[in-house]
Amino acid sequence: MIKTLRFCFPASLLLPFCGCLGVESYTLTLDWGALQGEFVYHDIVSTESAEGKVAEDFAELKKMLAEPNIPFEISETSGVLKVTDKELFREGDALSGRVRFQLLCASWGCAKEAVLRAILDESCSAGNGEVFLVLDRKGSLRTDGSVLDTKKSRVVVWPEDAKVFTLTVKSADSSCRGKCRSLLHLWLKDPAGAGSLH
Repeated sequence: MIKTLRFCFPASLLLPFCGCLGVESYTLTLDWGALQGEFVYHDIVSTESAEGKVAEDFAELKKMLAEPNIPFEISETSGVLKVTDKELFREGDALSGRVRFQLLCASWGCAKEAVLRAILDESCSAGNGEVFLVLDRKGSLRTDGSVLDTKKSRVVVWPEDAKVFTLTVKSADSSCRGKCRSLLHLWLKDPAGAGSLH
């Protein structure tokens, strides 16, 4: 099950990339002690069927990899994080991507809910020693936090003093099934040519 994801984005469950790119899921890890974080985008695909269009999508993905701040919208994350490393890699039979970043919030105290809000563009708050992230109920979810489901929302709760937050969101969209095209074959032709940011 793949949902379209915006790679010029904060990650949302709608996961639309620029153009016709999509991912099956993403994993966000925030290490508050080290002031570092990482997004892993699992199974990046093209929603196009024609090989020429798939190649164009792969070229767009390589361009995004070369941009220093993508996938984060600068206006949303200014002063919150700095991208330090991006790469594409093989994950089983799929092409996946990793973005590592440094949290720049030491000077203002790293309000965890503010960081999550800026990165994920989702409702987030803190109170009673806990951090609350509110997501819609689409897709499946794995986390090291506690999860509370309501009719319309899924609330992830972490203790405010937790050293690491981890969240994996998988798409609920099945519209791509059988139609989406893997980009792995294009990357395998020239993995070094796909570039990375280090």
